[in-house]
This record gives sequence, structure tokens and C-alpha cells, in this order.
Amino acid sequence: MQSEQSERSAKELYNEGQRLHLNGRDYLRAIEYYNQAIRLNPNFGNAYLDRGFARIQLKEYREAIKDFTRAMELELEYPDTNFPEAYYGRGVAYAGIGDYQKAIDNFNQAINLDSAAEFEGTRSVDFTGGEQDLKFRLATAYYSRGIAKAQKDRPGAIRDLQRSAKLFSDLGARSDYQKVQNFLKKLS
Repeated sequence: MQSEQSERSAKELYNEGQRLHLNGRDYLRAIEYYNQAIRLNPNFGNAYLDRGFARIQLKEYREAIKDFTRAMELELEYPDTNFPEAYYGRGVAYAGIGDYQKAIDNFNQAINLDSAAEFEGTRSVDFTGGEQDLKFRLATAYYSRGIAKAQKDRPGAIRDLQRSAKLFSDLGARSDYQKVQNFLKKLS
């Protein structure tokens, strides 16, 4: 059992890693902080999740896959990770190594979980923006799945990209909407 002090310290290290990762874009140092947090609390699912996303930025896709998988394993025991995000991240990592089928499978899981949450009106633990965050994640997952599908399933890719464009448009995310439209033009 983790002591309260080491859990608090792990959370502080994690927060510093997030600050460097999200605000400073210093992915190497962020990973160092996530590593320290995990050493103090090996069941800290969010540290694995965010370390996976930092590793994607460094194109360390295979290591990222391991982190997302571990975050998912911990989700089964400790509800402190964001399951759809882990599937999404793992999909991005699989696409990064060129395994598009596994990428699509993971994007499918992320979309299914987020669609169920949208339908049921539930939110995962980490949401701060609620429904807006959920719709943005869905739009991003459809976009990513569309890109992965473009390798072998052009009609499926177009459907996913159109769905993504609509969601981004509904959210008023103009630059993301334009990015999707540009990719759609390449497929046409």
C-alpha cells in the first residue's frame, strides 16, 4: 500500500511532468518526471498515459504502445486513467510504426467508448471541459482513423473524415476543420 506522502509526491512529480509536456513541450524532461512518479507509485495510470503521449512526440512509438497498454491494464484495477485516450494514443503509436490495422482497431475502441459516453451522458474522470472535450476527442479519433483507413479503405476514410469535419465545425474548431478538409481534397 502506498503511503500518503509518496502518493502526494508522485502526484507532484506528475504535475511537473505535465507542465513541461503540455506547456513547455519539453518531452524528455517530462518523461523523466513521469518516470519518477511511476517509481513512487507504480499504479499511477495517468503517468503511464501521459508518458505515452510524450513518447509519441519523440517518435518513440513502441515504448508509447507499452505505456498505453499499461495504462489500460491499470484501468481495470484503478479508475484513475482515461481509457478512450489510452486507446487513441495507442492507435497513433501503431500508425507511427505503420501497423494501420492495429491503429484502426484502437481508434475503433476509442470511438466506441467515447460514443457510448456521449450517448449515456457520462464523462470520464479526467474531463474538465465535459461534452466539448468529448466531441473534440471524437472528432480527433475520426480524423486519425480516417488517415489510417486511407491506406486501404478510401470510402471508409472519406466517411470518417467527413464525420470529423462536421464535429470540428460544430465545435467551431476552424483550423482543425480546415486540416480535415485539406486531407479530404487529397483523397478526391
